[in-house]
Amino acid sequence: MITAPTVLILGAGASAPYGSPLGPQLKDLILKDLQMPFEESEYIHRFYLDKYNALSKAISVSDPDETIDKILVNCPSLAEMGKYAIAMALTKAQNHDNVFPAKDPARDWYRHLFQRLELEDSFEDPPKLSIITFNYDNSLEYYLNCTVENKYEGANKLRIRNKLSNIKLIHVHGKLADYSANKEARNITTNGFTSDIKIVSDKGVEQSEEFTAARNLVWVARRIFVLGFGYDKDNIAHLNLQPGKGKDTAAKMFGTWLGEPDSERIKRELHNDIELAPSGFDCLHALQHWRKYF
Repeated sequence: MITAPTVLILGAGASAPYGSPLGPQLKDLILKDLQMPFEESEYIHRFYLDKYNALSKAISVSDPDETIDKILVNCPSLAEMGKYAIAMALTKAQNHDNVFPAKDPARDWYRHLFQRLELEDSFEDPPKLSIITFNYDNSLEYYLNCTVENKYEGANKLRIRNKLSNIKLIHVHGKLADYSANKEARNITTNGFTSDIKIVSDKGVEQSEEFTAARNLVWVARRIFVLGFGYDKDNIAHLNLQPGKGKDTAAKMFGTWLGEPDSERIKRELHNDIELAPSGFDCLHALQHWRKYF
């Protein structure tokens, strides 16, 4: 059971095993939507043709490693439509069959997390775990809630459900509507909620209630695990992700990474206050590697 105050910080790589597209894939999905005739698209009732064409061209000429967020930083007039496009593409990827079983079962770290929570334990205190995610999808909470609802019955289910509900999960950049087993229902979930979707360049995003709560969790944490995260310097600053700064007892921080020269940049951004997993370890294998601490 997790007894020390622990925080997971999740980036896009953490949702990838469950069908959520990464940066280049997300751009490709958005571009595919934008290449259909405007009159047949799902954008026609919300946006004008010039914006539709402008976003398509901006994505087409972008560098391969340039994210949709960075494109919208350079083209702020396309931000509203860009957020809608992100929501459309990610909502279509939210699928029960990508979670049960995981689309990539070899990297299914949700199952490992559920086991480490030890919710069946007779102790009534919930695990001392909080989760901060930069992802818009709801695959993690969907997995946890579905597992509890279908694995247990009666009073035992109520007890475990109550323990699970005490685990804080904060979407600092907003979130999509909840999963639905009904495809038609998923297709309408983008209506009226793109204002909840935030990108790193949004003015004042770091002052939101979500980021304030997230910084408080980071401040009191004793262990921080950074999973599938790109270590964008603005996101690091928004979380005040410096475990030892100004604290009597420094948190121990662990993180996944993609490989050289990425590690040197990460250590520089975090002032060497992080222990990186072996190169190329995904979220599952990194957590197993850190089993002594998690």
